[in-house]
Amino acid sequence: MADQELNDDTLIKERLIELQMRLELDEISESEFQEREAELFARLRALKARQLEMLHQAHTAETASLVIEVGGDEESKFWEPDERE
Repeated sequence: MADQELNDDTLIKERLIELQMRLELDEISESEFQEREAELFARLRALKARQLEMLHQAHTAETASLVIEVGGDEESKFWEPDERE
């Protein structure tokens, strides 16, 4: 559960919606809303930064390299047109 809360922006977004509803229902003050909203947005930014860092680590030049090999060479006449054409 704690891991999900740290890595899932859905919960933070749900809390932002709930917070907005509580403000509209006058359950919290404008200043309390602003304070909590700032905290939630800070958590959301931190989560996005962690996700970007993890993505960057997963796609380094070493792990994201692509090697394409083709068969044939001059001896096998790979580059010359097929006589059947």
